[in-house]
Amino acid sequence: MEEHEVWAQYTGSIKAFHGLIMVSNMGRVFKRGTNTSKNMSRILKGTKNAQGYMRLHISINGKIYNKPIHRLVAEMFCPNPNNKPYVDHINAQRDDNRACNLQWVTHAENCQNPHYTQKLKTRISEQLRQHNHLKEALKKPVVAEHRDGTILHFGSMNELKNYFHAQSNVKRIIQNNRFVKSSKSPLKGWKVQFADSVA
Repeated sequence: MEEHEVWAQYTGSIKAFHGLIMVSNMGRVFKRGTNTSKNMSRILKGTKNAQGYMRLHISINGKIYNKPIHRLVAEMFCPNPNNKPYVDHINAQRDDNRACNLQWVTHAENCQNPHYTQKLKTRISEQLRQHNHLKEALKKPVVAEHRDGTILHFGSMNELKNYFHAQSNVKRIIQNNRFVKSSKSPLKGWKVQFADSVA
């Protein structure tokens, strides 16, 4: 069933927005202007922050307000009879600010969202997989080739690191597959490859 857009005059917790801001159940925000070229009435475009939330930067009487869109929408369209402090995105999509995707929650309830917990499990699983992959890679034989033609064989990356007293990320050096140029690296002038990839 298609959801219809409904607009409401904002009457929430931010008093400065009263009479100036309208909020839609589809997650859009409209600001009334003074009809000057610099302050026209318009639909506001939010910006996504590092955490993935859409926020609005609104200037009112010389003061800048930086507010999350989902909270404005929830204040107008999501009942909160128990005065819960947090707004949760039900589908875990932090830029989906439709009212039907928002609910008021406690901190504990916010942490129990099954979409978030599944994402967390997936992230932890991926980190563990990468860690195990790196551990196995550290055991593989490697070959170091110098620009002058010198070739050294090592039983593992750890052996190579110990030989060169290298603290740098040797795996990244292998991935780059080129001679190291940095004068700060003890591997300057060397190219490192896994032994099984050397022709």
